[in-house]
Amino acid sequence: MEEMKEGLNIMLHPGMSTKKTLSVSEGLKYYYKLAIVPLILSIIVGIIVAVALPNVTPSSNPLMAAYGLGSLGGVGLILASIIGLLVANPISMLIAAALLQLFGKHLFKAYKNDYEHTFTAYAKGGIVPSTMFYWLSGIPVIGLVFAVIFGVWSFVVAIIALANQQGITRWKSLGVVVGTGVIIYIILFLIILGVAGLFIHV
Repeated sequence: MEEMKEGLNIMLHPGMSTKKTLSVSEGLKYYYKLAIVPLILSIIVGIIVAVALPNVTPSSNPLMAAYGLGSLGGVGLILASIIGLLVANPISMLIAAALLQLFGKHLFKAYKNDYEHTFTAYAKGGIVPSTMFYWLSGIPVIGLVFAVIFGVWSFVVAIIALANQQGITRWKSLGVVVGTGVIIYIILFLIILGVAGLFIHV
């Protein structure tokens, strides 16, 4: 529960609570401790969905069924929570930090510190809001609203944490994140075009 209290403090006071730097192993350890309660709550939400709405179908309730409810939907929520919190989030943090470090330090020449600082900004900063309230995304219909709210909150905290960890202004931190995102999307778009072109000419 100590991690949850600290996580709440990071959410409410990111400027003051994201200055300490952790090693990659310490950052992952903190994240997994933080994820325990949200994972348990996500499983509970999944069980409630499976039990309370066992026979939801597109014909009986199109909106609810489209959201993936019913007994299978409840199981799906549980599996998605386990994979998302225990596997996808840590991997995404490692990759996102690596990309930001690459572009932020070597292309934009903005970052002053090493990879551990960038990773810390995610593990003990940007990922905190969306992780702590991940379980709310499983609530029927309004879960999507919560996902957007805490996704934006996570982005704001990440910008502030990156500024603290790299010793730069928040505007420069925002510029690096946006610039890196634009470059990555352009690269992916070109790859997709290239692959599509190969299939067209086959």
